[in-house]
Amino acid sequence: MNPPTQSGQFAVRHDESPKETLLCGFASYGLSGLTAVDFLIDQLELVETGHVTTEAMPSITPFENGRPTHHTRLFSKPELEMTLLKNELFVPPVLSGPFGESILEWTERHGVQEIAIVDAVPMRHGPDDHRTYHVATDDYLARRLGGVPEPPAAGDESVPLAGAGAPSESTEQTEPVETPETPTTPMARGYLDGVTGALVEKGIDSSLAVGVFQTPVHQQLPDVEASIRLIEALNDIYGLGVDTEPLQEFADEIERYYTELAERYEAATEREEAFENRMYM
Repeated sequence: MNPPTQSGQFAVRHDESPKETLLCGFASYGLSGLTAVDFLIDQLELVETGHVTTEAMPSITPFENGRPTHHTRLFSKPELEMTLLKNELFVPPVLSGPFGESILEWTERHGVQEIAIVDAVPMRHGPDDHRTYHVATDDYLARRLGGVPEPPAAGDESVPLAGAGAPSESTEQTEPVETPETPTTPMARGYLDGVTGALVEKGIDSSLAVGVFQTPVHQQLPDVEASIRLIEALNDIYGLGVDTEPLQEFADEIERYYTELAERYEAATEREEAFENRMYM
């Protein structure tokens, strides 16, 4: 394994150098982005090529088929020009900056040219809003989404962009800016926070192209239809050719897994807080 790229409380270790494109799915509200990436890893038959470690968060070790795994892993295969990052650990807001910095330092060191992030946005929406939206740097727009669009005319409304965390961070919904030439619709106003915000901020003033794809999500865990929309957008943009029909059965299996993972994380956090409180008594 190559020497780790370490940023404060996080370290990235890998057996193989990443590809030019890094696709990320984080454990955020609704788990739709994580579900989409997990499904792609399964359908594309990718193999693990690295992982992220940390001593800054409660100790949780996922396992599959009786074998323990790291909570944040990298996957790829020789014939795919993309590395997938699967993050199964909920990163608290206070640590989202350091976590994002560790990923950024690693991408800079190993020549990653673009980052794509799939996620869900908690907001009030109707059936007509069941689509995928994007926020992307100019170089990502030029590479993947047909170039930088003309700004909307004065008075046009926008779909808000909720932060990468809890539903309370969402804003009131309005109408999107239509762009029929691309498989996704731009978010015209809003904000990004957490790990996603850190990655996009880096892309604004650097050569790193960053694109975020988000879709409205319901409260059920996971929102299968939201994950399907994200995968279909990635199929259009990257030509992955992945059939989404098996996703319902796949989601039923991982729903139990991620529900238990969230419960274990919450319990571990409570134990550590109780321990710290006793130390200061």
